[in-house]
Amino acid sequence: MTSDSCSVDGNPIYQSCDCDIPRFFCALANISGYCSTVAWFLVLLPQVIRNFRHRTVQGISLGWAILNFTAAFNNAFFVFKFGGMPWYVYGSAVYMPILEILLLIQFYIFTPASRAKNIAAILLVPAWIGLAIIQSVFDVYKQLEWLSIVLWSAETFPQIFLNIKRRSTYGLANMSVTITAVGKTTDFMQNYLLIMPIQYVIMAFFSSTVAQVQTLQVLWYWKKRPINEACDGPVDAESRITTQCNVLRVLGYILFGSELVIFIVALILRTSRWWLIAAPIVTYTIIVAFYLYDRQLSPTPVRIAAEKDENQERIADF
Repeated sequence: MTSDSCSVDGNPIYQSCDCDIPRFFCALANISGYCSTVAWFLVLLPQVIRNFRHRTVQGISLGWAILNFTAAFNNAFFVFKFGGMPWYVYGSAVYMPILEILLLIQFYIFTPASRAKNIAAILLVPAWIGLAIIQSVFDVYKQLEWLSIVLWSAETFPQIFLNIKRRSTYGLANMSVTITAVGKTTDFMQNYLLIMPIQYVIMAFFSSTVAQVQTLQVLWYWKKRPINEACDGPVDAESRITTQCNVLRVLGYILFGSELVIFIVALILRTSRWWLIAAPIVTYTIIVAFYLYDRQLSPTPVRIAAEKDENQERIADF
């Protein structure tokens, strides 16, 4: 990846431009960056509002919420110490940890009281304080940014696993999922068409890939209720999916499936490191392995209930 910059001073559309890429793509990438920033300012709001409205965090992975906040919190130090990045990156670095800690507070409020919940809080809060102290005292922001890369790369796996286990994405705010799908697309364009730190280039692949896998899950599990689990929020009285809706689902499969292929090709071309083909191989191996594990080794009552539910849904859908 080249380090030569063809940026235009004072022009926000031509920031962090790569001389090896046509200027049009630089403008497109910066506009995508602005769109991505708007998306990240809005993405969690529908989910947070839904949680407050129904006083539940059903269907949301706590592991996802913890990894997401920790990565964003740690990344804020890197952004302000590294410098030289587009202004919207700084805005996201401040805003996202605030919104994500609000989501964690919802988990603490709406989850039934238990010893495990209190122990988790006792362990996590000092860990975050310790991370802030290390980042403030020592000049290790570049090294610790890899922590954010790893966490962001892995953050959606707990949610994907939960969706597979429940055979449903009920509880997720569809608007948040939609905004995430758009935001991850524009975020990928920004990081792969501009001069960005290598950490961001690698992170964009993993985070965008697993996010779009979750988007495909939402399309696949559309209107399916979770197995062996009562719904805490609203339930659609009409379970049958219309023909028009199924057409849109198929188009969604094609669109986001194509993006997953593009992400792989772009990762290899942009980094010029062919060994990074291991990244998608590992990613999809983990997801498929959990899927097979859940289908074959999950408790018998759960598996029987899931198979019965899927047979009914298959008739209703098509």
